[in-house]
Amino acid sequence: IKLSYHALAGRFMPSRVRWQAMQYSLLCLATAAGDDLVDLPFSSLDQRVNLACLSLVLGHTAYLNLISRATEFPFPMVLSALSDMLARITSAACKELTYSAAPGFTLEDYMSLARDKTTSYTAPACVLASALLDPARAAQSIMREIGVAIGTAFQLLDDILDARRDRPATVRSCTYAAYLLSRNESLEPAITLLYRELSQGQFLISTLPHPHVLRLFLESLRGKVSSMGIGQ
Repeated sequence: IKLSYHALAGRFMPSRVRWQAMQYSLLCLATAAGDDLVDLPFSSLDQRVNLACLSLVLGHTAYLNLISRATEFPFPMVLSALSDMLARITSAACKELTYSAAPGFTLEDYMSLARDKTTSYTAPACVLASALLDPARAAQSIMREIGVAIGTAFQLLDDILDARRDRPATVRSCTYAAYLLSRNESLEPAITLLYRELSQGQFLISTLPHPHVLRLFLESLRGKVSSMGIGQ
């Protein structure tokens, strides 16, 4: 949120705006904790469904707590971003359960899921930065696209790192990186997808009024990927 705000305004957020942004960040933490529960090493689909429901309950509980404080400090733009995030998380959770039950791997299904997971957080965050600066949300569309590119890149990187660590033996319901490793193939195709999303994000960011800081953030991520040698 801070980097996106700076890319639009050319300055970092003042304290009153930072307080509002923190409400979004707090709910992100609550739902991320639930997501960790979903990622526990249980193989049963029923167990995963139960944990996914618990994750959603944690997120919605945090959301209701924030709404109860809205009379103390009205922040409708934050509530809008939170609603967007929760809707996206719910949709992504349902899609992941369907994906987990699929009989095999397809790149199309995997990318459809990868574009929905981390972007549940990053897309509303980038839009929120625009709204906090200008309630008219003149830059909403481009900021959402930037959030999708950044979120997809992070998801692809996370999946690549997980695959290198876990070295799964099966291809059922796996990520693209895990699928490649299970076939004793190079991770280069997965790396290419990751770099494509980073390049898309950098291109979109270049159209903003003050892109320097946010662009450096993506460039540093690309540099870290290269230095880790994960394509080897």
